[in-house]
Amino acid sequence: MMTLLREALAWVTEKKWRSWLLLLIVLVIIGAVFNFYPGTTLVVGVNSEQVDAKGHLKNENGPLAKIRSLLVAQGIHLKIKTQSNKKQEKSSLEFLVEDPEVDWVIARNSGAEFDEAINERFSSLGVISYSPLLFFEKAGKARIKRLKDLRGKKIIFRAAPEGNEKPAFTTDAAKVSPYSNNYIIQNFFDLAGITPENTKLINVWPDEITEKGDWDVYITFGFPSDTNFSKGIYPALLSGKIDFLQFDDLDAVAKKLSYLSVQKLPASAMLPAQAIPNTDVRYLSTTSSVLAKANLDRTLVTILAEALDKVFSPANLTRAKDEFPNFRSAETFKPNPVAEEFYKSGRPLLGKYFPLVIAGLIGNLLVVLIPIITVVWPIAHFFPSIYRIYVRRKVTPWYKKLEFIERNCDVESEDLRNDLKRQLHEVEKGLLAIKLPLMYGTYVQDLFNAKSHVELVKSKLYRTY
Repeated sequence: MMTLLREALAWVTEKKWRSWLLLLIVLVIIGAVFNFYPGTTLVVGVNSEQVDAKGHLKNENGPLAKIRSLLVAQGIHLKIKTQSNKKQEKSSLEFLVEDPEVDWVIARNSGAEFDEAINERFSSLGVISYSPLLFFEKAGKARIKRLKDLRGKKIIFRAAPEGNEKPAFTTDAAKVSPYSNNYIIQNFFDLAGITPENTKLINVWPDEITEKGDWDVYITFGFPSDTNFSKGIYPALLSGKIDFLQFDDLDAVAKKLSYLSVQKLPASAMLPAQAIPNTDVRYLSTTSSVLAKANLDRTLVTILAEALDKVFSPANLTRAKDEFPNFRSAETFKPNPVAEEFYKSGRPLLGKYFPLVIAGLIGNLLVVLIPIITVVWPIAHFFPSIYRIYVRRKVTPWYKKLEFIERNCDVESEDLRNDLKRQLHEVEKGLLAIKLPLMYGTYVQDLFNAKSHVELVKSKLYRTY
């Protein structure tokens, strides 16, 4: 083992050290390419209602489909994953927490607080949109003016059981999970003093809601359309059979539930040709965020953040141009620093000249190579000089003794000559004990010269007068 070590030291100290260092750098680059090349697949967890029987997105013009197209353009495959049991299906956030394969989800901010262990595992890639919490009432009925007026009414909504035996908000139902969208509604009900005992809560899940039936108030997330699960009441909204319910005390609700804000939908914003709505509508809204694993590859985060920026920065019914993505709204999970920097400054420097995947790989390689170049290279450069001094320090003491013996070779005293012979034997023995790498070079040559000098002195000392 020591011999191998000495040989290795000699390789470094010879003129070939630069070649060996270059080889080391090449090997590091090859290893880094395999280890640091970003993944080519991202897995998004979605609700089963967003996909058809074959697992394809139902809305091929929706945000998720647009994100997928942008990822494909960067060489990234987006895998759509749903939960296997629809009846036991949990919220997107809980899906992310429990399934190690899922990389990211879109989830509403519910104001819930989670354990520190959960907060450390995940981060936010930004708030991407408002998520309206809307109330509708049947036209012609006595107007509900304040939150307290909801008590005693018949409230209809559609909330998945999320793994529980009984649907949420029914008598003896399980406690609503803080991961759930139902948690937002639960907080609202608690604020209004609404319970299954004092108010008739009608959960129609998994059926669609229609304007027919015995109900007073309909609660839903998002604006009704002819493509989402509110499509059953959409014709009634167009025909004026149902109308937006606006509370006079919305601002007070938003102050109590800080994750909610009051937004305004201008008159005719939904359908200008039919003047829907026929007046400005003030409504409560939470926000939706993209939540991802905190250890998700930096390059994949950048690619995903760029896709989110392109999809959610244009204006639409509920947001202004360039309002999203952002980190201004209150969120449970801390911002991902890579996404935060991207929204602030755009692509990193290398990303402006290379595809993001290649730029990410180069960046990762630089993280490895810079320490090698700045630390290993100087060490390898100065080590030969240090090692040369070390070798000479081992040989020089014997040279001094040899010089003394040579100067006194001509003494006539037999005792002195015997003492010089003994000293010369010690010098010869000492030089033989010096172990250097068995290869040609300066150090071996120095040792060889010293041994040759011993033979010369020996010939002088042992000659016969």
